[in-house]
Amino acid sequence: MKTNGYYRFNNGNIISDYVWTKLVDAKTEYGFRLTAQCPEGKETDPVLYPGWRGQNDNWEGLGLTGSNGKTNLAIKGLFENIIPGSDEAKALEAAGYQKTNWGADLKGAADEYNKYLFYDYDYKKAPIYLWPFTPNVLSTGGFTNGYGFKQE
Repeated sequence: MKTNGYYRFNNGNIISDYVWTKLVDAKTEYGFRLTAQCPEGKETDPVLYPGWRGQNDNWEGLGLTGSNGKTNLAIKGLFENIIPGSDEAKALEAAGYQKTNWGADLKGAADEYNKYLFYDYDYKKAPIYLWPFTPNVLSTGGFTNGYGFKQE
C-alpha cells in the first residue's frame, strides 16, 4: 500500500487508499433499504455490493423519518483501486460521491494495526483489550445480576 496506494490480496480483492461514498435513497430506487446478498450480475452496483449492509426497511413504521430519505451508503472502490484524479474518480465526484480515506487511514495508523493490536500477545497469554470491572463498580456500589432474576 505504501508503494502503490493499494494492496491486492490473494483472492484478488484490493484495499486502496480511498473509496468514494454517497448517501442514497435505496427505498425509492429499489423498493427496499435492507441490502442482503448482492444479486448475481449486480457486483458493480455501489448500493447492492457488497451485500449485507444493515438497514431497516420500514423506519417509518417505528415513527422515524429521515430528513432527505437517504439512508443507504453507496460505496465505489471498496475492492478495486480508483486513482484520485482519474476519469473514473472525476465521474464519481460529478455524480455526488465523496473521496473518503480508507487504506490511507490504515497507513496513517500503522502502529495501531501492526503493533498495538497484538501488543504483548503470545500463545500463552491472550491480549486484553477491556479492563474488567467488578459488579459493584459497574452498578455504582449496588449489585445487579443482569440475568432478569429478582434483584436481591
